[in-house]
Amino acid sequence: MEIFMKSLRGCFLFVMVLAVAAGMYAIVADDSSAYARRIKVQTRAPDGSRRYIPFYSGYYALVIGVSDYSNGWPPLPNPVRDARYVAKALKELGFEVRLVTNPDSRELRKALSSLVSLAEKDPDKAIFVYFAGHGHTITKADGKKLGYIVPTDAPDPTKDLTGFLTSAVSMREIEELSSVIRSRHVLMAFDSCFSGSIFRASPGLPSKYIREQAARPVRAFITAGNENEEVPDESVFKTVLVQGIVDRYADRNHDGYVTGDELGLYVKEEVVNYTEGAQHPQYGRIRNPDLDKGDFIFVAGGSTVYQEPSVIPESATGTLMVETSPSGAVVYVQGRNKGRSPVTIRDISPGQVDIEARLSGYNTERKRVTVRAGRTTRVKFFLDRVDTKGRLYVNVEPSDARVRILNIVPRYYDGIELEAGRYHIEVSRSGYQTHDEWVELGQGEDLEIQVRLEPVNRRHTVSASGRPSGATWTEPVTGMEFVWVPGGCFEMGCGSWTSDCHNDEKPVHTVCVDGFYMGKYEVTQGQWKKIMHSNPSRFNRGDNYPVEMVSWNDVQEFIRRLNRLSGMHFRLPTEAEWEYACRSGGKKEKYCGGSDVDQVAWYDDNSGGHTHPVGTKAPNGLGIYDMSGNVWEWCQDWYSSSYYS
Repeated sequence: MEIFMKSLRGCFLFVMVLAVAAGMYAIVADDSSAYARRIKVQTRAPDGSRRYIPFYSGYYALVIGVSDYSNGWPPLPNPVRDARYVAKALKELGFEVRLVTNPDSRELRKALSSLVSLAEKDPDKAIFVYFAGHGHTITKADGKKLGYIVPTDAPDPTKDLTGFLTSAVSMREIEELSSVIRSRHVLMAFDSCFSGSIFRASPGLPSKYIREQAARPVRAFITAGNENEEVPDESVFKTVLVQGIVDRYADRNHDGYVTGDELGLYVKEEVVNYTEGAQHPQYGRIRNPDLDKGDFIFVAGGSTVYQEPSVIPESATGTLMVETSPSGAVVYVQGRNKGRSPVTIRDISPGQVDIEARLSGYNTERKRVTVRAGRTTRVKFFLDRVDTKGRLYVNVEPSDARVRILNIVPRYYDGIELEAGRYHIEVSRSGYQTHDEWVELGQGEDLEIQVRLEPVNRRHTVSASGRPSGATWTEPVTGMEFVWVPGGCFEMGCGSWTSDCHNDEKPVHTVCVDGFYMGKYEVTQGQWKKIMHSNPSRFNRGDNYPVEMVSWNDVQEFIRRLNRLSGMHFRLPTEAEWEYACRSGGKKEKYCGGSDVDQVAWYDDNSGGHTHPVGTKAPNGLGIYDMSGNVWEWCQDWYSSSYYS
């Protein structure tokens, strides 16, 4: 079977932070209580007196990850995973978190616009927005560049620019949104291939006057690089950004606070270092004299946070007694560490209180309880161990076939318990074709796969006895047609019958292959959609066009699903099998089917720069089409420049 593809890499990771004044600390004020205290940061004035900077009323995070693109953009493996990572980290800091995965255009704009009404209800609430997914830069008529973030349903702008402009969200829209939200401080960070910056560089050192910086408004931005610098799917920028805030690595003057200026300088230095100069982050503020004077201030992990004393009668507070099973779990009340269980926490303001219990190797448990004045509330957590394993079931026909897992030592048994990961399954029995495939076992998953072995006299790897050359067979799930290629020996490589040979195509040497079935046509976009329920092709012109823009790993997933649905065993051809079938059973042909390239192939001079429906040129001597031209074709085995030797 043959699959044809290129790979297209997209890279865009977008983070936006919106806040009122200062702080990222695991404290949530109990707004439901009349005795709630407002969190403040203590500073010292030049005369030695203490002063307090007002803090947030609470913390909110909107975390967005986009991986499953459906309208011409290639899927991305990491953004949703990164979004979950960020959401988890923020929850552990005490944030109220909303996680949005794979939004379309309407859902993305709705999620972003919801921040306006959120800030209207509570303008003192800190807001953090994180976006991971594709980004794109468009050059406008005036020569200036404008960046966009891309939802799942945005079309490829090279095919449908109008549709792209109406569905993708521009940086101008994001800029306008940041100015509408009623928050004093806004900090945005972009981990992306991105141009069209809307800010001026801010190269100066961080200010030491934290009180003045916190009081003034600001809209600040950090980018991971410019349009010409590739950003990897595995984000260095994201990791450095989180470490700079949570672990306080960006605290340059060691005052316990991380400002936006400090974070910008830290990210610039560390990302350049870790990427060996491949990325050069930039930091700056908006070009607006009313919004460029302040600085965002994070209270990092381990910093001292003071609360301005409130006059609350002792009888007006309550007490919490928290136990866990097993004991020793770290207890957090309203996001603040209160020690290991069992623990008693006094002077709790009446109202609803959020409690967490965390213990390594166990799932984090959360409860919300009501504390009453003058009373003791007892809370107990029963913690469950983290399930890092899954179970694998291989159902085989015939039932006495042997099942092995090739990449582990223990023998397979039905329902074997394994750590989450990839496993190489082999099913074999005398007189039947051996089946092998890689499967992915998730954490806590019960994975069941079905394998039906075919007798050797019905399969393509046996000799051609009784099966004439060119015999066809149709696969019922997708309708793909296959042509029988009788086994034989041939001279593999670039020989006297052709020209323009490359060194890695020599020396010519004799290779023998068994008989096999080969796809009569290139795998089409329609057939790919039946199995994968998506179409990554750039030339998306119809179901009868060949699928392209898919990687070798994408193809392995396609084949794995096809094998499971059909109960058969498909794979890509080896290089030797492919060349043997291409040259009409090993004949000395310059092209796949003869010496007239225009008769058998679509290529640069006759294709018009795009693909064509499969089977529209002449077939080769075996009745197989498009082995030369139209699109590139993957093989199963790996490449080596010295393979022929």
